[in-house]
Amino acid sequence: LAGRLLYCGQDDWVHINCALWSAEVFEQDDGSLQNVLEAVSRGKKLRCNLCQQPGATVGCCEANCRANYHFMCARADRCSFQDDKTVFCKLHGDCVSRKVIRDGHFDISSRVCVNFDKIRSKSSWGKAVNPATLNVIIGSCTVESLGVLQSSLSDTEECLFPVDF
Repeated sequence: LAGRLLYCGQDDWVHINCALWSAEVFEQDDGSLQNVLEAVSRGKKLRCNLCQQPGATVGCCEANCRANYHFMCARADRCSFQDDKTVFCKLHGDCVSRKVIRDGHFDISSRVCVNFDKIRSKSSWGKAVNPATLNVIIGSCTVESLGVLQSSLSDTEECLFPVDF
């Protein structure tokens, strides 16, 4: 599958493998993914060669090939995924020069997150906001009060941790 979802800003989420296999994205030693927002922005302009829907960020690494896919569409179209995070479409499978990742080996169990450093450094509002009056919306979750757990939605009192997680 495409893997777990990563938060990448204001109601935007991306599957971990969709991000990892995007051309401009790379992972730092600390597990932070660089350039994810750039990939999302670029993907909005590109249609998938297989399904023709926008959001295709996984491209063939052959120099003159313009093939772009969604991660799952690239797998369905028999693209070759190399262990260095390069991808070749089925027409350029002869360009493969490294170990190819096979189905069943796309699971990511390590800590991975989207790097927001560039965005946060441009923001100047952080210190002026009163946390008691701030509402935070992440996907369909709305946090109306920071630091106070109002119900039994968590296994602990120190932090919000989903029950039975």
